[in-house]
Amino acid sequence: MKKTELEFQDFFEQYGSEFTEYLSSIGAPDTSSIQYQKLVDEVNEIYEKYPNVKAVMDGNEPRSLTVEECEALLTVADNRDTLWGLETEAIYFQGCADSIGYMRKLKMLIGQPD
Repeated sequence: MKKTELEFQDFFEQYGSEFTEYLSSIGAPDTSSIQYQKLVDEVNEIYEKYPNVKAVMDGNEPRSLTVEECEALLTVADNRDTLWGLETEAIYFQGCADSIGYMRKLKMLIGQPD
């Protein structure tokens, strides 16, 4: 009798591309919101006014920045962090909605309609 080895794939090995695709589809913040537009517009204005700031954010090459450009870089970094927070929030709330949907399917919620 020959022993067979168990083959195990973790979740991300098995479903990584589908999961990434799912996160991409649900992780987009509301681009029509005033807060989102304000942040994006501010970043674009900074990039237009200070091309070196855009080069620092998008490139790998060292750059010398003026004090004004450093302040603008900090604003861009802060705005990008806030945008990431909006994206993370969208993922979180979609996960909550998905959980409720799964619980409804499994009839685990008290007082749910049949």
